[in-house]
Amino acid sequence: MDRAPDFKVGVRWFETQQDARSTASIPVCVCKTRTNPKNRRKINSELKQLILKRLPIELKDTDVLCNKCRIKHFYKLSPVENFDNKLIDQSDNEEYQPPVSKSFASPPSVRLNIPSTPKSHSRCFICKRPGPKLIVVPSEARFTAFVQRNVIIKSGTRCCPVHMDESQIKDEALQSVKASESAFVNRATVLELLNKLRASCNKTQKRFDFNTLNNEEYVDLTGLNKEAIRDICAGVEGHIRNTPVRDILTTVGIFFFKLKSGLSNTILGHYMSVLGPYLSDGKNNDAKILNHIINTNVEDIKSYVHPGDIFVVDRGFRDSLQLLEDLGIQSKMPSFLPKGETQFQTEVANTSRLVTKVPFIGDFVQIICAVCNKYLPPLSSSCSDDDRLAQHMLQLATQENSLKTEIEESNLDKSRAVWVPVSDTDLEDFPRLTEDILRTLTCGVYQLKLCPGYIQEHLEGDEDIRVHKERSGLIRVRLQSRHVSAKQYNLWIKFNNYEILGWYCKCRSGSRIVGMCAHCAAVIWYLGYGKHRFLGALGVRDWSEYVDDASVVPPTVDSSDSNSD
Repeated sequence: MDRAPDFKVGVRWFETQQDARSTASIPVCVCKTRTNPKNRRKINSELKQLILKRLPIELKDTDVLCNKCRIKHFYKLSPVENFDNKLIDQSDNEEYQPPVSKSFASPPSVRLNIPSTPKSHSRCFICKRPGPKLIVVPSEARFTAFVQRNVIIKSGTRCCPVHMDESQIKDEALQSVKASESAFVNRATVLELLNKLRASCNKTQKRFDFNTLNNEEYVDLTGLNKEAIRDICAGVEGHIRNTPVRDILTTVGIFFFKLKSGLSNTILGHYMSVLGPYLSDGKNNDAKILNHIINTNVEDIKSYVHPGDIFVVDRGFRDSLQLLEDLGIQSKMPSFLPKGETQFQTEVANTSRLVTKVPFIGDFVQIICAVCNKYLPPLSSSCSDDDRLAQHMLQLATQENSLKTEIEESNLDKSRAVWVPVSDTDLEDFPRLTEDILRTLTCGVYQLKLCPGYIQEHLEGDEDIRVHKERSGLIRVRLQSRHVSAKQYNLWIKFNNYEILGWYCKCRSGSRIVGMCAHCAAVIWYLGYGKHRFLGALGVRDWSEYVDDASVVPPTVDSSDSNSD
């Protein structure tokens, strides 16, 4: 009787140990071993079906799986089964950490007729130099190469850092790569390209993204290369802030794009039409071109305007105001100062200012000049012949035009002339000149560049070059003005069999001997050089068939005069 309490205590201790063992470990369904709660994994329906399919056992809903069996059965699955099936449900286990997923790439079994670069881990795929300082070509650069150059760069390909410009491959580096005619890729690569193409197509951009432009596009848009724009960005850093709308690079790029193109901040809205080009003679001024466009109704231009519309024009359109008024269009033009007045009235001056208001461009000019001095080549470069030419011009500046004095004293400018077309004139004694001699006579090349077009315009146009021989070694030439159709100039050229001795023209600058006017230069160029070098056209292409002439307006056809009922 005295030992009963001890017996009861022993029984309770044994039951407690049994309960502890039952809660500390439990047998699993596959290996029949006991495991603690940390190593237990519940069996979901997919894994239950797989176990029943592989092992001849019976499973209950309360059965569990140990970690060892889970790994054994999990990693024996195929990659597709491993990816598609969620074999184990661990949503209620906070301590569970899933294993690192492994990607299984399909073999390169798809052949595409697209050039492909060689793949190498130990050498640069561009310059073939060995490592060790090679970098893996990023996915963004591989996609850009595919889109812009139609070249596939395989994943894992490496190159030298010098071939990269931030996250993109430099254009010159990519152009030097020798690519194969076709590429063998796997399904993952094709899927990656399709997804990126889809994302790129769906991406909408309302502004230029200067981060993705290449060097050629930088030059086309801004006039400066990519390196120069980035250098300017580094110089203004701290004065311009990045914003959610655009960064510093985009801000600077848009600024220089605006300076180069002259477009407004809204890219000038919409262009209705682009007409012309027109001839650049006296019969094709601003007013006559506008009158021609409206009278001929080019591209149905009248349908764009309505009575009450306002045209803002400059003084060059004064001869078009009546035509605009007849169409019911209001015209706004800067006022002319009345004859005898020295100042506009206040109201007139204010109205003219509203028409002529333009942005102040002084600061822009300074910026453009500074950028040109920094990043662009000089407009002209000195050469060894400059000093000699300068000394020659200084020497001529102290001399008088002796031919002008001779003509005025002999009254040759008032004497009767027998004009003969230049093609019918015997000028075999006129000296043949070289380009170097012509540059020395004209003290430069500006007039010489104008000569072929100026002479061809006369020979093929309505006004020919007329020549009168004053005497042996002296001719008088009549030439049409370059700017005013109703004006002609007389000029004289003195020569011998070897050189030009003098020249004089009745135009405003025709008496100078430091160089010569364009009229004298054109005649001397043609008689001494052009007619012997060019048998047909003088090296100038005839664009007249592509150019409109505002002086030619077809007769208006009245609907009442037509034969249609």
